[in-house]
Amino acid sequence: MLFDVLREFNRNDIAFGVVNQKDYPGYGYMIEHGATTLWENWELPEQNSLNHPMFGSVSEWFYRSLLGINPKEGAVGFDRIYIKPCIIGDLLSVEGKYRSIRGELSCAWRLRGDLLDLDITIPPNIDADIHIPTSDVGSITIGGIPASKAEEVEFVEFAGGYAVYHVENGNFHIESKR
Repeated sequence: MLFDVLREFNRNDIAFGVVNQKDYPGYGYMIEHGATTLWENWELPEQNSLNHPMFGSVSEWFYRSLLGINPKEGAVGFDRIYIKPCIIGDLLSVEGKYRSIRGELSCAWRLRGDLLDLDITIPPNIDADIHIPTSDVGSITIGGIPASKAEEVEFVEFAGGYAVYHVENGNFHIESKR
């Protein structure tokens, strides 16, 4: 029964809830009580470690979901990736970098009302797809020009609220309506 209930929730909603929760037990609880690193346990520390990796697996969620940086199935050394940022909760911006063997990948997104600004850097020798969350594919601009006219991208599909574009390496400034 519990698994049936959990299947109905989006895993990103659950992860965001745990990370953002400011009461016990949540990562926000630690922050609200002065933490700058993860504690050994959820309770206020007395004799416990104030820098403990036990709950550190949440950082994978930051990279793979919030930033959306993921290797494609069968990728070797990040030679093929996709970037699919998760816009969730009351977050207004997210920014991060991943140092792969092929170079530094980065993704940053900001919400400005109903507009999304997305800045992505793909280093050389990486084959990538960028999934842009949008309600209107025609609203997407890349480098200030309509995506349909941008030479450095190739439209793949629109699915599940994301416009997917295939790209080679480069720096991409993308804007779209949410």
